[in-house]
Amino acid sequence: MLACAQIDQKSVERQPPANQLLRQQTVRNRMRIRVNPNLCQGHNRCFSLAPDLFEVDDFGMATAANGGKVPAGMEDQAQLCIDNCPEFAITVVDETA
Repeated sequence: MLACAQIDQKSVERQPPANQLLRQQTVRNRMRIRVNPNLCQGHNRCFSLAPDLFEVDDFGMATAANGGKVPAGMEDQAQLCIDNCPEFAITVVDETA
């Protein structure tokens, strides 16, 4: 008789359902950001962290590059900028509305 290997259920990684993964990927591919010009104080942390996502004018005020569209694969950098803005001037634009 062959011995079967026992699998520890806690060690098995559980994956979300395929439709949930597809939805997450679709939402991530449509991520857009916006810089509120009334809140931006020109700290430029966003530009320092992700220069491909932001532009800075002559006064040091940031705006979202490419109309705010975040290229695929840069969503984590965009979120890092959102989390590091001391004035909370960067937000995600809701694409589902």
